[in-house]
Amino acid sequence: MKSNHTFRQFTAVVLATGMLSTGIAARADVLFNVNSVADEVDDNTADGNCHTSSNVCTLRAAIMQANHTSIAGVIRIALPAGTYFLTLPIANPSGEADGDLNVLAAAGENRISITGGGAASTIINGNQLDGVLRTDVFSTLDIGGVTIRNGHRRLPFPFGGGIYGAGTLTLTDCIVELNEADDSGGGIYATGMMMLIRTSVRSNIATNGGGLYLSSVMTTIRDSTVYANRANFGGGLINAQRMRLIDATVSGNSANDSGGGVVNTPGAEAFVSNASIVANTADADGMSGGDGGGLLSAYNAAFMMYHTLIAGNGFGGVINAGPDCSGVVVAQARSLFGNLSGCQITNPQNASGITASTVGPLQNNGGATPTHALLPGSEAIDASDDAVGCIDNQLLALPTDQRGASRIAGARCDIGAYEFGAIPPPTDRVFASGFE
Repeated sequence: MKSNHTFRQFTAVVLATGMLSTGIAARADVLFNVNSVADEVDDNTADGNCHTSSNVCTLRAAIMQANHTSIAGVIRIALPAGTYFLTLPIANPSGEADGDLNVLAAAGENRISITGGGAASTIINGNQLDGVLRTDVFSTLDIGGVTIRNGHRRLPFPFGGGIYGAGTLTLTDCIVELNEADDSGGGIYATGMMMLIRTSVRSNIATNGGGLYLSSVMTTIRDSTVYANRANFGGGLINAQRMRLIDATVSGNSANDSGGGVVNTPGAEAFVSNASIVANTADADGMSGGDGGGLLSAYNAAFMMYHTLIAGNGFGGVINAGPDCSGVVVAQARSLFGNLSGCQITNPQNASGITASTVGPLQNNGGATPTHALLPGSEAIDASDDAVGCIDNQLLALPTDQRGASRIAGARCDIGAYEFGAIPPPTDRVFASGFE
């Protein structure tokens, strides 16, 4: 006899009474409690019970149940601390019973939420069999407190080594690391809508877009760090559609060709506010040449910058144009560059210089993700425009820096993702990313 201890359904009685009296179906949320790290399929996706033939609820079984559950609510998957290895070899690349974890458009058009016990202790390991997660175009998935690790996408679908996101995807307090794609998006390949909050994308590899390849309707990266990723083109990330990069850091990424940190492709649109793009490298192999150690933005793309810091980027070998920046950028408010050669600035009166040695190394400066501190005397301190101030994509004042420390700590807010002299609040998220 099957146990139902992994399944609960909650309906607010008062709300349900009101809805039923008007003939409207009540909203209900469902909870599946994963209690095994095994990779086993659900034995009956029609019964509403997360259950395998071994009498446990696995992560794969919970996702399979979520895919087939018809409710107007949130399907919540509670994932306790542990390492969840994917062990079922690919038989059907788009199927849910083997290979990666496939989140489909649920029957009830509901939202699926996976909540881990913290990224340092809750790990989904793709085991190099396939990618780790793949979402359907009509799906909505929220992931919190989880590490996505060790996926590898190969032909015939070499996109998104860690995550291929075609629907609406939100990652909060997560890590995406050590994944690989034979084509694009070593960590994440996104085509739908995506938001990263307090998330690290690190040490991923691809031919294009080592950390991320963004072909999304809209991607927002906030309070997050993209670092130590590698690719032939676009070491940190490639934006091919619309991106918002706010209070975020792109650091230590490398490309064998062009765009060590960020690539903004023809026709793409980027809004970048209080970002730090530091210590990225183009032509990392010293062989093929390349432009844009920190940033490469196409001449027919829109790269709009507010109070952003681009410094200490360069080339691994052949000296080419644009160690920090190559292409066209629009300086909507004051931004700082270490080296302007190769970079065509619209509104050049908003472009000033910064000495790279006044920016500290990438490290734990408090908060959930690593940052570059501003050192005493840095040109970025109190350097924002009085008229504009530090703002987000809705043109609202930024209340905090990337670490969650209050802006403003001095006369004006600082340029880049770090506010000098501000103290981040205590948090249990501090370096859940395991950064050392």
